[in-house]
This record gives sequence, C-alpha cells and structure tokens, in this order.
Amino acid sequence: RGLAVARSLVEDGVSVAIGHTNAPLDILQEAEQAGVTLFTHFGNGCRHEVDRHDNILNRVMSLERIKVSLIADGHHLPWFVLKNWIRYFGIERCLLTTDCVAPADAPPGRYTVGGWEVEVGENKRVQPAGQPMLAGSALTMREGHANLVKYVGLSEADARRLSVEQPTSLVARWLS
Repeated sequence: RGLAVARSLVEDGVSVAIGHTNAPLDILQEAEQAGVTLFTHFGNGCRHEVDRHDNILNRVMSLERIKVSLIADGHHLPWFVLKNWIRYFGIERCLLTTDCVAPADAPPGRYTVGGWEVEVGENKRVQPAGQPMLAGSALTMREGHANLVKYVGLSEADARRLSVEQPTSLVARWLS
C-alpha cells in the first residue's frame, strides 16, 4: 500500500495530502491514522454521479482530523457548495488552494501548458482549447480570498485564515 510511503514521509516531518481518489472508508481511516493531514481539491476529481450514501465526499466528511483544501473560483465548486462545506468542516479544517496552472493571473486567451493548448476565459476558467472540460484555474490566492468574502460571505479575518494563514502554516511545516 502507498500508506507505507505516507507513514515514512510523516515520520520525516512532511505533511502528506491525498486527493482525487475514490478510496474506501477503511483506507481513508488508515491514512488518517498514518498521519495524512490534508485531502486536496475536496469535491473535485470524483465521479459526476455518486452513490447517495457511500461516496468519497461522505467518507472524507466522516473523518475527524484531516483538513480539506477547497478551490474558490466558482467553477470547481458552486458557491453554495463551498459555503456548505466550510460550514460543515469549520474554518479550522479548511484551507484555500487555487488549482492554478501556468497562465494564472494571465489575461484571457490561449496558452500552451505542458504541450497542451488551453484557453483562459474572462472568468479565470481554464479548459482545453475548444473543449468544455475543466483543466484548472487561473485563480490567484488573492482572488480566491476576495471570492470567499464576496460569494461565500466569510469575514475578512476568516478568508485570511483560509487563504493565507492556514496554507502558510502547512507549507512552513514542509520547510522546517
């Protein structure tokens, strides 16, 4: 299992994240026990149609310590879903990520990223050129912070915790 690697990394002081998985509950619980601290891009990278009870979202929501990273661009998650999940997990278990790709903060247009041609829309949505699928975001953390205040209704202080303080704390652990 990959959890042996996770345990080893945790023992070396590395913060370990998981995500884009449909792992069963027992594996997620084992990951939490192994010291995994973050489920990244919560709500993304999962099937469009899921079992109404036993699905990756509900499994992760049943965990007690793992934090979740959320993307506040309005494309990865609708604003009401983002608001619901922040309310459910609580500010202390959430942090913001951007899912940004190379043209983050670039003006709308076509760009080549890793050999792929992508389009950045006025709304910061990144998709493969000429296709409707989501391929990332051009969102910056500053814009994500503003979105948390404007669309989710968080206070400036709580938006700062999610967009600056908690991500910085996580990265600082990796650098120490």
